[in-house]
Amino acid sequence: MTRRAVHLIFFSGSILGLLPLARIGRADVPGPGASTRPVTVTIHARRMPADQVIKEFSKQAGATIPLSPPDLLDKTPLPPVTLDLDRQPFWSAMERLAARTGLEPVVSPEEPNSRFALGLAGGGNFFAEPHVTSGPLVLFATEVERANTVELRRHKAHEFERQVTVSL
Repeated sequence: MTRRAVHLIFFSGSILGLLPLARIGRADVPGPGASTRPVTVTIHARRMPADQVIKEFSKQAGATIPLSPPDLLDKTPLPPVTLDLDRQPFWSAMERLAARTGLEPVVSPEEPNSRFALGLAGGGNFFAEPHVTSGPLVLFATEVERANTVELRRHKAHEFERQVTVSL
């Protein structure tokens, strides 16, 4: 038996999800069909303050992206950000933003309803796992288990069995 466990994270229009359940505040209500279209981000920032880059990122994503803790940038000022993104999918853009600022998606265990936010996770933990981005999705592989069975009966044809299971 082969078993793969992955976390499914999606961003589409103004909907952001981290499964198991996570929420993000909506900046506005998009038009019909907007919540199912992949979000692309274009930012050309040269030594721009981090809070302005995050505000522009939120605006283009169509959703408020909170900080954890809310006064993070007051407590820990970040250096100016240089970021050059042209129509990048949300999660690819988020990965580049994380690399430039040290801020990455975190889910606060203290909140009763898990909520997506940007925070200093320390050490680049969020994007460190094997992952792939496609459209509004980012998939993280956390475990792969593989098993093969071969039946070796004397008077019967050999039988091979392989099984693949993907858990989301």
